[in-house]
Amino acid sequence: MRESSSNPAKTYSAQAGDEIGAAARSALGRMASRLARPFAWMTDAIVSWGVSLKVRLFLLIFFILPALSALVMLETHPARLKLILAIVLLAGIICFVPLSNALIYLLVSRELKSIEEFCARLKNGDYSVHFDLPDEESDEHDIIVLKRNLNWMAHVISHRESWLHAALEGAHEDKNRFESLSNLDPLTGLANRRCFEQRLVEMANEAAITKRPLSILFIDCDHFKSVNDSFGHQAGDRLLKRLAEIIHLNVRKHDDLPFRYGGDEFGAICMGLTAEQALKPAERIRSEFLKHRVGEATLSVGVAGYEKDELRSQVECVARFIQKADQAAYQAKAQGGNRVVLAAGPDKAGSAAPKPPAATEPEKS
Repeated sequence: MRESSSNPAKTYSAQAGDEIGAAARSALGRMASRLARPFAWMTDAIVSWGVSLKVRLFLLIFFILPALSALVMLETHPARLKLILAIVLLAGIICFVPLSNALIYLLVSRELKSIEEFCARLKNGDYSVHFDLPDEESDEHDIIVLKRNLNWMAHVISHRESWLHAALEGAHEDKNRFESLSNLDPLTGLANRRCFEQRLVEMANEAAITKRPLSILFIDCDHFKSVNDSFGHQAGDRLLKRLAEIIHLNVRKHDDLPFRYGGDEFGAICMGLTAEQALKPAERIRSEFLKHRVGEATLSVGVAGYEKDELRSQVECVARFIQKADQAAYQAKAQGGNRVVLAAGPDKAGSAAPKPPAATEPEKS
């Protein structure tokens, strides 16, 4: 029982000893930190000096002061001078490596390390980096001059990068603007043939993947040459612009693509509409044009639906698609014009839409 009752006392004593030891170590650490603060401040101050001051301090401590001390000892205690010189020599031999390393760090390594860090940040794109330097003097150490040049280099690179970014942004905007202009017909503002052919391939591929229907309208202005001959080319241009407006207003804004194929040939790609469904916008365009036509001008419209043939390539299917719509427009023109014709299927003849009403009286202009 006595042995068991003494165990708590031993445990408490051990815990108390550990706490006292920890408190003593903490107190000694704080004391050492306070004592080291002046030396740390002194070390930081010395490290921040220029190379010339560091060299002068080194010569003062390790050459001039020992020489003066030796002269003083020679006059006052010549008997002890040999012993002191021997001690100094021994201390110099023992401290040779640490002192040389400290000297190399103070004079060379620290400066090179700061320059290396500067270059690394500059390499990573941080052009705001710079050395904190005193006012420029006429006679400066080479390392200070090098740091000033590096500061100027960072400034120049930053300025040129800003200029380059601005130039690239401007070039990118110009590129987008020119690409947009290259895809538009300058007279009507509709998509030109280049844009039509590119978008048709993309939309045909989308239709094949999503299984959505796709159709196309080919629109040919009948008797357009007679309009130019009778009313002049400016009247012909105005008629083409009016036709472009009519097509644009009678197709869907986000799903369809109206285009000018060339000359007096126009059209529209209709995503999500079968050929039969595309007859309605085609008829609206034809009938609306009659209200604003000039002379004997009318419209012949061919409508075709896209059919993906597994035995043909995508390019061949698209070319066949265009050919069907063009043939339907030619058939409408051959039948007298002013009508909409649905392109023939694989083994069928083309069929015309319901016969349009009689043409209205031509507009005199």
